[in-house]
Amino acid sequence: MRAKGILLYFLLTLIIGHISSMRVLACSIGDDAPEFSLKDISGRDWSLEDLKGKTVFINFWGTWCQPCKKELPALNELQRKNKEVVIIAINIDKTRESADTFLKKISLDQLTILLDPGTKVVSSFGARAMPTSYILDREGKVRFIHYGFNEKKDPLLWEAELKELLNGEKI
Repeated sequence: MRAKGILLYFLLTLIIGHISSMRVLACSIGDDAPEFSLKDISGRDWSLEDLKGKTVFINFWGTWCQPCKKELPALNELQRKNKEVVIIAINIDKTRESADTFLKKISLDQLTILLDPGTKVVSSFGARAMPTSYILDREGKVRFIHYGFNEKKDPLLWEAELKELLNGEKI
């Protein structure tokens, strides 16, 4: 009986240790953004670590997502008007060809497009809708999260949030 008790204690300790070591899948406001490294559409490596000290806007999107298709031109315009912010649009399609076909049809000349075909990065952020965007402060902390896209409200909200982060002006 004593051996069973010791074995049970040992197994419970292992299980609790494993659960406590697992990363929570959802990234929340105030959290450090999960580190990642991806390639852009031209093959250049990008790392979140390399962007420390900058305000970063990370957007997850897919070619199959209708709101994403509406949002990307707005993000392109936001980047054109805000050069002090790094806007990264991370495509989560399973194949590069899907992204390439879509990108040939639309002018996104201001955005940095990264590829996450294995969806490891989007999973590490815990995005629960498409599109999902995370705005990070200069220390790499998540300050704002946007799920979905409202073409009337979101661009104005992004501008206000970026103004707050860049200039310290509250919304």
